[in-house]
Amino acid sequence: MDTSQLQLRNIHLPEPISWWPLAYGWWLLLLLIIVIVGLGVWRLRHYRTSPRRYALRVLAQIDRRYQTSKKTPLDQQQAVVECNVLLKRTALSLYPQADIARLSGEDWIQFLKQHSKNAEDEIVQPLVLGPYQALDSFNADIPSLITFCRQWIRQAKAKANDGVWK
Repeated sequence: MDTSQLQLRNIHLPEPISWWPLAYGWWLLLLLIIVIVGLGVWRLRHYRTSPRRYALRVLAQIDRRYQTSKKTPLDQQQAVVECNVLLKRTALSLYPQADIARLSGEDWIQFLKQHSKNAEDEIVQPLVLGPYQALDSFNADIPSLITFCRQWIRQAKAKANDGVWK
């Protein structure tokens, strides 16, 4: 049989399948990836901006500044004041402000002792007396004070204003 006589048409192949529009499964996968990345960014930002982490970074700066200083009574007094301010700011961010803002002097020391496992009088007493004590009689154990501050920041059981810390 002669095939040239037959009136056959060429084979027409279908058009290649395009990527667009995407199938529903791809849309779901894309949405899932966006949600996971968004949650990861939110968690990382929350982790980096937490009051405890910030306080520990500032405390490390105070420690470095003191270690590189000449350790004179003025340097000691400045470190005590900075530690006291840092503890107060951290407490204000972790506990209800109405309870913390009014604390000073011995009440502040009692609060710190109450929320710490290892508060000794000779370590925390400079927090009350330090800013007002004469420089010639000023003597504080700054490394122990910084260690106490670090432990207090890590151990403080916060009754958070916004429910972040539990």
